[in-house]
Amino acid sequence: MVEISKEEIYKMFEKITQQNDNLSKQVDNLKDELRTYKKTIQNKIDTLEKQNEDLKEENVKLKDRLINCERKIKKYNLVIYNLEGENIQQTVVDLLHQKLKINCEANDLRDSYRLNSGGKHNKLHPILIECMNSRLRAQILSEAKKLKGTGIFISPDYTVEDYQKKKLLYQFQKLARGRDQSATIRGNNLVIDGVQYSLDELQQMKSVSSDVDQSELHRSDSTSSASSASQKRSRELNDQAIKPPKKTLRSQTIK
Repeated sequence: MVEISKEEIYKMFEKITQQNDNLSKQVDNLKDELRTYKKTIQNKIDTLEKQNEDLKEENVKLKDRLINCERKIKKYNLVIYNLEGENIQQTVVDLLHQKLKINCEANDLRDSYRLNSGGKHNKLHPILIECMNSRLRAQILSEAKKLKGTGIFISPDYTVEDYQKKKLLYQFQKLARGRDQSATIRGNNLVIDGVQYSLDELQQMKSVSSDVDQSELHRSDSTSSASSASQKRSRELNDQAIKPPKKTLRSQTIK
């Protein structure tokens, strides 16, 4: 049996202790490195998030500037729907003379051409006209009511964003009128029974938004049972009042 002296045991203990101290130092160093690395990564993440927010903000500003530029380009424009004719400019001038009783010559229009809106090739594409001034444009829009019953319609040349807003406003207007309420579109607002609402306010009215969505979903053909259920739902909704969000200056309830 091999005997180990106390001195050897002490040396072994010192060696093990030293190794343990070295391991502890290595672990501490690794922890420090990990903390530094984590801090570096977090700083990079914070920087990227800040850059992302800055880019989003810049994107919104650029989009707004683009929309404003597009509106300026379109501010003298009008779109005429369902107007037949090969000679576009003369056809438009004749329409203004004969139907709207507007004294307009060809040189009062900067340009006029059919829009290629896609779809069927035999479809009658709308005509875009560029007026020389805002006075003529306003006069045409004012007299466009004389085209009622002809199937011809005239509207401003909206941007995509403005078109989508108008489309939603017309849906809300149709819904309100379906409930025997007075509803008129003024700019980007809808006046219901004398109270003016923005599109955001209308969309906050959950009952109205729900009805609009349902009318879109059930526009296609349905079975008789589904139709009956839809009519029943419609009658129930017509019995309800459309309540606007609480306001200090608009306390009137939409009937």
